[in-house]
Amino acid sequence: PGSDRIDDLAHTLGSLFTDGQLGPDTCVAGNGFGGFVALGVAVHYGSLFERLLLLGCGAGFSPEGKRAFAAMAALVEKGGMAAVVETALRRIFTEDYIAGHPEEADQRRRVLADIPVVSFVNGCRALMEVDYQPQLTQVSNPTLVVTGAEDRATPPTLGEELAGMMPRATFRLLPGLAHAPHLQDPSTLLASVGDFLDLEN
Repeated sequence: PGSDRIDDLAHTLGSLFTDGQLGPDTCVAGNGFGGFVALGVAVHYGSLFERLLLLGCGAGFSPEGKRAFAAMAALVEKGGMAAVVETALRRIFTEDYIAGHPEEADQRRRVLADIPVVSFVNGCRALMEVDYQPQLTQVSNPTLVVTGAEDRATPPTLGEELAGMMPRATFRLLPGLAHAPHLQDPSTLLASVGDFLDLEN
C-alpha cells in the first residue's frame, strides 16, 4: 500500500526513470487524475524524458472546484459510490454521448460503482490539495495540453491557463468532448495528438 497523494505517486513513477526502466525518449501522458500525476513527474523528473501529454489537466483547482470534490467525497463517505455515479458519469461523457451510447454508459457506471470508497475519497482529497503552479516555469519539456470543450471535471480554462504557464506548452481544445476523450472519441483524440507524438497517419 502506498500514498494516494499526487506528488508521492509522481515520485513513484519518476523512479522508473532514475532506475533506468524508462529512457529519455519516453512521452509521459495522463488523463484527469493521471494527468496531474504526469505533470508531477515532469516537475520533478522532466530532465529525464522528452515529451509530456496532459489530457483534462490543470495546475490545480479553484476554490469552486475544490468544493465540488469535497462534496462528492462527503456523499461517497455517507452513501457509497452509488451516490455519485451519475454525477461522475456526466463529468466523463457528454449528455449526448450517454444518450446515444447506452451500453458504453452502463459499462462506465459499473466501473465507477466498483471503485472502493476509500480510494475515491482519497483521490478527491488529493485533487483538492494539488497545486503545481509555483513549479511550472521549470518544466521545459515540449508539452501538449488537451481538454474537451465539454469537460466539467477540468474545464477548458484550467488547461488553457496551465499551457500558458509552461515555457514550451501548446493548448488544444476538442469540441464536443468531455473529460475522457480517449473513451468518447479515440479517433478524434489521436488525430489531435498524432503530430505531437510523431504518429504516422
